[in-house]
Amino acid sequence: MAITEQNIREYFNHIDEYALKDLEKMLECADYTSNYKRLAVPIALTCFSLLDMLGFLIMDFGEGPIEMTKTVRNIKCSINYIFPNNFNDEQIRHLVKLFRDGASHEFFPKKAAICNDKYDEEILKTENFYFLNVHPLAKKIIEKFSKEELIRLLYSDKKNTIIRNFEHYIKELENLSSNKLTKGYIPDFSNTTTTTTVSSTRQTTNIWEPK
Repeated sequence: MAITEQNIREYFNHIDEYALKDLEKMLECADYTSNYKRLAVPIALTCFSLLDMLGFLIMDFGEGPIEMTKTVRNIKCSINYIFPNNFNDEQIRHLVKLFRDGASHEFFPKKAAICNDKYDEEILKTENFYFLNVHPLAKKIIEKFSKEELIRLLYSDKKNTIIRNFEHYIKELENLSSNKLTKGYIPDFSNTTTTTTVSSTRQTTNIWEPK
C-alpha cells in the first residue's frame, strides 16, 4: 500500500477525534474535590499509549531498521519533543518502568503512585515515594500533539521520517492480519450479515467470527 499525505492526515484526525478528545473529557470529568474518581490511571495509560505511538512516528531511524516495539525509546523520543531538556535518559526509563508498566500490569505501581492534581510538576517526590502527576502531562500532550501541530510536523523536516515510519506501521498491521495465528480473528468491518429480530430487520457486523 502506497502511503499518501492524506492517509497520514486522516490518521492524525483520528488521534485528535478519539484519543485527544478522550483525554480532554477525562480531565473535565475528574472530580478534583475528592481523593477518588480523578481518573488518574486511565489518563496515564492514554498518555503513555500516545507517547509510544507518536514517538515512533517521529523517530529518525537513519539507515537502520525500523522497529516499533522499543517502548522506552519511543516514549523517550516524544518526551524529549514535548519537554526538551527536562528529563534525562535514566529518568525516562524509570518513568516508563515505574508508571507505564506498573499501571498496565497492576494498576497500582510499586513504590510509586499516579495522581491527577492541578500542579505544574509532572513528577512529584515525597521522601522515597514518587508520584506521576498526569494533569500537566495530559495538557502538554493535548497541546503538542493536536491535529494542527501534527500536520505542521508532517510538513516540516520530519515529513520523510513520518511517511517512512507510518508505512512500516501499516505493513505491520497487514502482516498481523495475514498471520496464520490471527487470520480470521482480526476484525473485518466489511463482513456484514442481515439479522432478523422480532420487531425489525437490521444490518449487523460479524467482526469476530473466524472465517
